[in-house]
Amino acid sequence: MKIDRMSLEEHKSIRAKFNLITEENIEIKFLKLIEGKNGYFLSFPSYKGSDNKYHDYVYMSKEMKDDLLELVKVEYSKLSGSSDDD
Repeated sequence: MKIDRMSLEEHKSIRAKFNLITEENIEIKFLKLIEGKNGYFLSFPSYKGSDNKYHDYVYMSKEMKDDLLELVKVEYSKLSGSSDDD
């Protein structure tokens, strides 16, 4: 996996927006790094369903999400100059 076009954000709890390129060269756009009460987490592209709930367009296993979060935190630290180890 590779992080592409990461931009820093300071809107509410959003810290960064980025695209993800998989090993198969599939690009997933509009992911977000969110800072929550219990640390960082990822927000995936989603849509609002007829049930008024948001549903992700992309699903990953917990292990893959955890690996991606670590990769994103490293890239975020490089861009922001911080050394967050949440």
